[in-house]
Amino acid sequence: MAHQSPQHTAVHPLAGRSAWLITDGKMGMDVQVRGVADALGVIAQAKRVAPSGAYRLLAPWGPAPRRETFGNDGLFHPPWPDIAIATGRLSIPYLRALRKKAGIRTFSVYLQDPRMGSRVADLVWVPEHDGLRGTNVITTLTPPHSFSGARLAELRSTIPAAIAALPGPRIAVILGGKNGVYKYTDACDDRLKASL
Repeated sequence: MAHQSPQHTAVHPLAGRSAWLITDGKMGMDVQVRGVADALGVIAQAKRVAPSGAYRLLAPWGPAPRRETFGNDGLFHPPWPDIAIATGRLSIPYLRALRKKAGIRTFSVYLQDPRMGSRVADLVWVPEHDGLRGTNVITTLTPPHSFSGARLAELRSTIPAAIAALPGPRIAVILGGKNGVYKYTDACDDRLKASL
């Protein structure tokens, strides 16, 4: 289902253009692609990929499963989007296949370090702490997200009663969950709480 970004009425050079947001559906990935789509003012359509078996094991280097994803009834079919925004290693084979099929009709963007060089997309956006650099690489202090000044003001105006009742000042900390590199233990949680 297509989603028109909430900022589509503002002046955006890409307002009204089509975009595919390619992720494996994990919240941390979806937040990044959605944040960029909202900032651009594009009409976004989520394309959640779920490769299995060898396709999953071979990602990001292997191919995308063509029959189920790029056939007439597949997840990816014309009309091709103006922009494809992807993140997560499982999305890379699909982004590469889309670039081959759509050619220059679709501008491709990859968020995070793809760990296979910057040629995976027309534009690669990485946080500063990642080492990837190149002519098509942009870096920012943080990864993309949907927290604009307007969004934060909106959230401040609708604070849930349970949070509003807490003494101030208050701070929110948003952390990702366990992943293939890091697992949060009770000791980690305790250390984080003590640090705050």
